[in-house]
Amino acid sequence: MDKETIFKRLILAISILMLALFIGAAVNEIMNGGPLEEDSVPAVATADIVSLVLLLVLLASLKLLHAFKPLGRQLFVALTVGGFALYFMYPLEQHHPNNFFELVVSQAILMLEGMLLAMMYLTDDISRRFEG
Repeated sequence: MDKETIFKRLILAISILMLALFIGAAVNEIMNGGPLEEDSVPAVATADIVSLVLLLVLLASLKLLHAFKPLGRQLFVALTVGGFALYFMYPLEQHHPNNFFELVVSQAILMLEGMLLAMMYLTDDISRRFEG
């Protein structure tokens, strides 16, 4: 299997895991008596809005990475740094995952993103694809 195929499958795996994490969080909210059972509107923090915007831009950058566009690589690196900054915007009690599924999937996403960054910059074949 060549490096480009591995690179594209990493992008696909990250996308699928992000979708699974999003669905898992929604199911967890509903199972724990979330906003669907209450008449009140849940409070939305600024960090939540920033997180949603970053998620949407991250999905767009993954699409650009899949097509080997240089903008995708720049966006992905910026979003990785932005994600670490966003981590510090949330209160300390929200840093713990709600269940084992969230923990495993979020750690897997971080590991795959690190592998993607390494492949983008440290392998000659992939790096050249982004340059021209």
